[in-house]
Amino acid sequence: MAYAVYVERRQGGDRIAARYYWSAVAACALGLMAKPMLVTIPCVLLRLDFWPLRRTRGVTLVVEKLPFFALAVASSVVTYLVQKEGGSVSAALGFGARLSNAVVAIARYVGRIFWPADLAVLYPHPGFWPAAAVVGSIVLVAMVTALAWVQRTKRPWIAVGWLWFVGTLVPVLGLVQVGLQSMADRYTYIPAIGLQLAVVWTLSEFVRGAKTRGLGIAAAVLALAPVTWRQLGVWKDSLTLFDHAIAVTKNNYLAYNNCGLFQFEAGRREEGMADYRRSLAINPAYPDANNNLGHALAEAGRAAEAVPFYRAALRAKPDHFEIRNNLGNALSDVGAVDEAIEHYEFVLARQPRHLNALNGLGVALAMRGRLAHALARFDAVLKIDPNNVSAHSNRGNACAMLGRPDEAIQHYRRALALAGDDARTYYNLANVLSGQGQLAAAAENYQRAMQLQPVNPDAHASLGFVLARLGQRDSAVQHLGTALRQRPDFPQAKAWLDAVNASSPTK
Repeated sequence: MAYAVYVERRQGGDRIAARYYWSAVAACALGLMAKPMLVTIPCVLLRLDFWPLRRTRGVTLVVEKLPFFALAVASSVVTYLVQKEGGSVSAALGFGARLSNAVVAIARYVGRIFWPADLAVLYPHPGFWPAAAVVGSIVLVAMVTALAWVQRTKRPWIAVGWLWFVGTLVPVLGLVQVGLQSMADRYTYIPAIGLQLAVVWTLSEFVRGAKTRGLGIAAAVLALAPVTWRQLGVWKDSLTLFDHAIAVTKNNYLAYNNCGLFQFEAGRREEGMADYRRSLAINPAYPDANNNLGHALAEAGRAAEAVPFYRAALRAKPDHFEIRNNLGNALSDVGAVDEAIEHYEFVLARQPRHLNALNGLGVALAMRGRLAHALARFDAVLKIDPNNVSAHSNRGNACAMLGRPDEAIQHYRRALALAGDDARTYYNLANVLSGQGQLAAAAENYQRAMQLQPVNPDAHASLGFVLARLGQRDSAVQHLGTALRQRPDFPQAKAWLDAVNASSPTK
């Protein structure tokens, strides 16, 4: 709007035109900050100069667009660098494959704008399109381009609309591949204006009278309303969204992975892992699904099974800090402490304030007996985040190992005050309290640990031992027996149970 007013004022010789001009430049800058694909706006403005503004001073028109081009170049450079730094720019596909996808995407975008069926939130990149699809798309693009050229004088809006459509799509056609999609419906909001412009102006030649045009608009709205209503239902939640994407696309490993993530976060862990496995059945090298499945297995206490999936994810993204941190955690859990330390140190060399890596490295160092170094890592975490639950709990463990029970109790209780749903922290606190002779408090914390984690043979056995010391023989026998049922090969629990039974009065 500001640009159109600027042109009108300029043609009328009004100096106020400068205000509208710089307003247009400012609006362009704000638009680029919101949506970098607006980098093609300077070219759109040049097309509007051709029609409907019919401005013909070629050099002048280009010169006045220079601030717009400068903004576009700056935005392009910043966007590229940010995407590359984030690992989103992919060099896995050659230029030929990317060019083929660009041509096919143009044809697919045209089809979906005019026939919005089987829309999906994610369209996975196939890698290479069949020759028939590429040739057919080239023919379509060539035919429309030829039509626009032939009609450039009689119906210039067709050329402007088509060039608007194709030109504004260029940044998102995958010539520089960002992400794993072959196309995305969200990229069509601005390009679609070009096709709408060409179609509406052409139809206006054949539809005369306000009443007839009003009926045509009403008919279009009525036709699109049920389609829109149905599409809104697809966006009910993440599961319906990605289930729909799976239904209307082929081999959508992206959607399977996202379904798995939704299922896992909703507490349906087995269903989530099944979806991750479906994703990997299609694309075994997909790093997100490998990492997510590894995380799900590790959360289920199956760290040894998680390690190969983390390694596969790391092969695809060797500089991904979270994958390295997750692999370090799993290796630490299976006893491969030295390798775990290597991964933590790799992360911290590049991100010294990575809290999870600092925590993990502290745990690994403690496992190696380097307790002073471990405490330093936990202290570093707590300096950055004083309410870090994991650091408080881990520091409590290190203090307990150093024979500093009062500090250990303090950190355990702080961790539980921040998040009182961790069975392991209740168990560790109970152990220290038991060692300090605070048997009643220890028994209470063992019981809380078992409430959170009913299958907990260590807590049952330790509680049985404490209850025996409190003279509650029957309850002690009960918990020691439960510990052995949950873990039949548990020599300490059996020894305690035998001792309790041996100390019982003879009948």
